[in-house]
Amino acid sequence: MKRNFLTVLCTVLMVGAVCNLNAQKFYTHSVGGMVGNMWGASYQTYLLDNLVLGADLGVKLVYTAGKEIAGIDLMTLELNPNLMYSHSFTSNINGLFGGGVSLGYNFLAWGFNRINAGKFGINALAGMEYKFDIPLVLQADIRPGFGMLFGGGTGAWPYFDWAACVTVRYILE
Repeated sequence: MKRNFLTVLCTVLMVGAVCNLNAQKFYTHSVGGMVGNMWGASYQTYLLDNLVLGADLGVKLVYTAGKEIAGIDLMTLELNPNLMYSHSFTSNINGLFGGGVSLGYNFLAWGFNRINAGKFGINALAGMEYKFDIPLVLQADIRPGFGMLFGGGTGAWPYFDWAACVTVRYILE
């Protein structure tokens, strides 16, 4: 599954790079905050005209759907870097498609006897952003993925990891 995901991601990024060689950057750097089932800080930069690197640091609340930990509310502190392909639909509306990883620490779980655990996951990302006439960007996205809690020498616990977020960022340049 990881192999197929990485193959699809690389293909999308390569096709996007070839198709939009003459595209213009939406902006260069932006920083702000996000809300949804993940709350925290967000940074985004355009590496190329249509290749975006985003990084979010925050607290995420997830209701799990995994085999061993189904139906458990988890709260994690995590870093979520994503590499995304950017496609401009209009001068103010941009689509983002890509994926990334999530690294963190689960510090709270309700109804589950294993509370403290490290966290690793992979995720896809699909979203839209709107650039206002002032230096402000509004982004909405969904991030389905696969997460795993580990630690304490008792094994790993896989689960369906996801996020749905709205982000407001100030454009630095």
